[in-house]
Amino acid sequence: MFAAHHRLDNLNLMVDNNSIAMLGFTDEIISHGSLSEKFRAFGWDTVEVDGHDINAVQATLSRYRETRNKRPKAIIAKTLKGRGVPGLENQALSHIINPKIETLNDILGAASE
Repeated sequence: MFAAHHRLDNLNLMVDNNSIAMLGFTDEIISHGSLSEKFRAFGWDTVEVDGHDINAVQATLSRYRETRNKRPKAIIAKTLKGRGVPGLENQALSHIINPKIETLNDILGAASE
C-alpha cells in the first residue's frame, strides 16, 4: 500500500513463487490465492513470468525500466522447486532433505560438459 500510495514507479519486486512451503504445497497448507491479483489490488503493476526463462525475466525487467506509470512493479516468477534434480524436483520435502552425493556429482558432471 505504501509503495502504490507514494507512486514509487522505480520500485521493482520479484517474487519466486514455487507454490511449496516447508512441509507441503501452499494450497494444501494455506492457500494464498493469486499473488498477482493481490498485488494489483494494492496498486502494483504486476506480471507473471516463467522464472526459469531468463529471457522472459530480462524482457520484463527491461520493459519495467522504461515504464513510468507511477505504480510499483512486481514480477511473479513461477518456478519449480528443485528443477532438474532427480528426487527433489517439485517435492515439498526438498526444503529439508539433502540430495545424495551421487546425484550432485551427476548434475555437476553434466553441467561441466
